[in-house]
Amino acid sequence: FGLVKTVQGDYDSAPQQFPNVAHVKLTDGPAAYGIHWTNTGAPTLNGVVLYDILPFVGDTGVSQAQATEQRGSQFTPVLASVDAPPAGVTIAYSASTNPCRPEVYPAQPAGCANDWTTDPSTLGGIAAVTALRITSTAQYATGEGIDVGFHESVPTVSKDEIAWNSVAAFAQTTSGAALLPAESPKVGITASDHRLSIAKTGNVAAAGFGDLVTYTVTVGNVGTTTSDPTTAVDRLPVGLDFVSADNGGSYDAATRTVSWNVPALARDTDTAFHVVVRVEAEQSTSKVTNAAEVVSPAGYSPPISDDPCTADPTQACADLTVPVTAHGLALTGVQLTIVEMLLPCAAILAGLVLLVIRRRRSAS
Repeated sequence: FGLVKTVQGDYDSAPQQFPNVAHVKLTDGPAAYGIHWTNTGAPTLNGVVLYDILPFVGDTGVSQAQATEQRGSQFTPVLASVDAPPAGVTIAYSASTNPCRPEVYPAQPAGCANDWTTDPSTLGGIAAVTALRITSTAQYATGEGIDVGFHESVPTVSKDEIAWNSVAAFAQTTSGAALLPAESPKVGITASDHRLSIAKTGNVAAAGFGDLVTYTVTVGNVGTTTSDPTTAVDRLPVGLDFVSADNGGSYDAATRTVSWNVPALARDTDTAFHVVVRVEAEQSTSKVTNAAEVVSPAGYSPPISDDPCTADPTQACADLTVPVTAHGLALTGVQLTIVEMLLPCAAILAGLVLLVIRRRRSAS
């Protein structure tokens, strides 16, 4: 089976998965979590049980296999609500950070509490809940699954601290064969008051030699107040030649960078910049990656990227597919292949052979 945990903060445009971190405002920021369990195998499954221990300082993994792995949470969010579960699914609540969870921790953790209840008011209310148990009486064929959502509020915390969360699951076949428990990659939320976002897109996904490509770099303010002016930078990879940039963008040929001045932005607003490039004749790989970044002013949290780069998730990347030059020669704008370069040589060789044959015939 498959198991995915997501979280979306009020600054995020979409749910986030590991290794990305969701972002909320510094005081009372809301975060929406999603648990997605799916039968990805051939047999029909039932007996599904999910355990989610909410973040707290000093927390570890939920399952027995991950029990010694530190999740590393730096603060404790507060449970605000739980969405209505799908048919056949029941949600139970615990006020313990170490609840008993035999399906995913068969050895049972020392000192675990068995205080599970379907009525959180008996624990002191929904805000006192620190763990969820999700059980299902339904059967799930291949591709079917369970989606459960809940919401937490982030208390006032120090900026850029992270709270991590994961969920563990158990299931069995309809013949009673138990599958090994599994735990999802952890997801995190972090809080800040001053933060920018950056996104990068291209107008095409693929281009050929000499084609023009337009990239759009979008900088947004996802903080709580008007942002300070700053700078956005687009670094052109080898294989793309600069043509033009709008909105006062300046190009530095030595560093292959385009720079723009980003004005002060009101909260929840953005501004876009464009750069036009031409695809060069020589291409050693089938993909070129164009990266852009926004400079965070002093005291700002790291920017959020809607299109995170693999090397640096605070930058935004856009990939472009290009034709690889098998063995090219760029000459006056014409690309010659091996066959095209060998054709004249073959013609000369054929001429020499004919000349030798004629001389032999003349001599005889």
